[in-house]
Amino acid sequence: NNILSNVSFRIKEGDFLGIVGPSGAGKSTLIHLITRFYELHSGEILIDGKNIESLSTQTIRENVAYVPQESLLFKSSILDNCRIGNPNATVDEVINALKLSNAWEFVNELPDKLLTKIGTQGLTLSGGQRQRLSIARAIISNPKLLILDEATSALDSHSERKIQDAIHSLKGQFTIVVIAHRLSTIKDSSNIIFIDNGEIKESGTHSQLMANQ
Repeated sequence: NNILSNVSFRIKEGDFLGIVGPSGAGKSTLIHLITRFYELHSGEILIDGKNIESLSTQTIRENVAYVPQESLLFKSSILDNCRIGNPNATVDEVINALKLSNAWEFVNELPDKLLTKIGTQGLTLSGGQRQRLSIARAIISNPKLLILDEATSALDSHSERKIQDAIHSLKGQFTIVVIAHRLSTIKDSSNIIFIDNGEIKESGTHSQLMANQ
């Protein structure tokens, strides 16, 4: 059986697309097809009119930044962790990315600021702080497409709001796809698709979907 079927949608440059649906609906599979972690069995994905299969995985991954549900941070300084996205980034570029991701406010209060060492998996930071650093690292790579996969699902409502604010500040600067389990996370999106059992059941803006209940 196909995990996804009859799925068709278009994302324009600079759009913010929200994807919602229950667990196991096929949301992450969709993202893994766009990033070519999985190959298509049928249908096609086009980027600027070119079939994704004609592009190398390196080209795709150089242009796509992916922030998973579990943030992956390394036992090093905040600066080093942020520069994984772009080793040549200047300190000013790192600070700008931290501001955009709503992370600079807490980094700036740390005794060593950017040079603060964080434990393996960022264990010295809260979940919300780790996620905001992951988003900053993604921004620093200056991707054409920024994907957040359930990035707020394990967070409390205060941390989720911080990330919502960060996503809001990134609107129009990147093409953004956000997978969410709560509709509120993606209320600012240009379009939302609701996936269930591998099919798009509804699509529209937040207010349209709320009107349809």
